Amino acid sequence: MVACQQDLISILLEKSTITLTGPNSIIGRAVVVHADPDDLGKGGMNLAKAQEMLVAE
Repeated sequence: MVACQQDLISILLEKSTITLTGPNSIIGRAVVVHADPDDLGKGGMNLAKAQEMLVAE
Protein backbone atom coordinates (compact mmCIF):
# COMPACT_ATOMS: atom_id res chain seq x y z
CA MET A 1 0.00 0.00 0.00
CA VAL A 2 1.37 3.40 -0.95
CA ALA A 3 -0.02 6.75 0.23
CA CYS A 4 0.72 10.08 -1.42
CA GLN A 5 0.39 13.71 -0.36
CA GLN A 6 -3.14 14.01 -1.82
CA ASP A 7 -4.44 11.40 0.68
CA LEU A 8 -4.86 8.83 -2.09
CA ILE A 9 -3.82 5.20 -1.73
CA SER A 10 -2.68 2.78 -4.37
CA ILE A 11 -2.97 -0.90 -3.50
CA LEU A 12 -2.50 -4.10 -5.46
CA LEU A 13 -4.35 -7.10 -4.05
CA GLU A 14 -4.08 -10.52 -5.63
CA LYS A 15 -6.15 -13.29 -4.07
CA SER A 16 -7.45 -16.28 -6.01
CA THR A 17 -10.36 -16.91 -3.62
CA ILE A 18 -11.92 -13.48 -4.27
CA THR A 19 -14.60 -13.58 -6.97
CA LEU A 20 -17.38 -11.40 -8.35
CA THR A 21 -20.02 -14.06 -7.65
CA GLY A 22 -20.65 -16.73 -5.03
CA PRO A 23 -19.88 -16.85 -1.28
CA ASN A 24 -16.51 -15.07 -1.66
CA SER A 25 -17.91 -12.25 -3.81
CA ILE A 26 -16.46 -8.78 -3.28
CA ILE A 27 -19.60 -7.10 -4.62
CA GLY A 28 -21.20 -4.94 -1.91
CA ARG A 29 -18.15 -4.97 0.36
CA ALA A 30 -15.85 -2.13 1.33
CA VAL A 31 -12.37 -1.54 2.70
CA VAL A 32 -11.97 1.11 5.39
CA VAL A 33 -8.55 2.57 6.23
CA HIS A 34 -8.12 4.56 9.43
CA ALA A 35 -5.16 6.74 10.46
CA ASP A 36 -4.84 5.01 13.84
CA PRO A 37 -4.35 1.29 14.52
CA ASP A 38 -7.41 -0.72 15.55
CA ASP A 39 -7.65 -1.27 19.32
CA LEU A 40 -10.06 -4.18 18.70
CA GLY A 41 -12.71 -2.48 20.83
CA LYS A 42 -10.60 -2.68 23.99
CA GLY A 43 -9.92 1.04 24.29
CA GLY A 44 -12.14 3.84 25.50
CA MET A 45 -14.78 5.34 23.24
CA ASN A 46 -13.73 4.29 19.75
CA LEU A 47 -15.44 4.95 16.43
CA ALA A 48 -17.03 1.49 16.26
CA LYS A 49 -18.72 1.93 19.64
CA ALA A 50 -19.90 5.42 18.68
CA GLN A 51 -21.46 4.06 15.49
CA GLU A 52 -23.18 1.26 17.41
CA MET A 53 -24.74 3.85 19.71
CA LEU A 54 -26.02 5.86 16.74
CA VAL A 55 -27.59 2.78 15.15
CA ALA A 56 -29.24 1.69 18.40
CA GLU A 57 -30.99 5.02 18.98
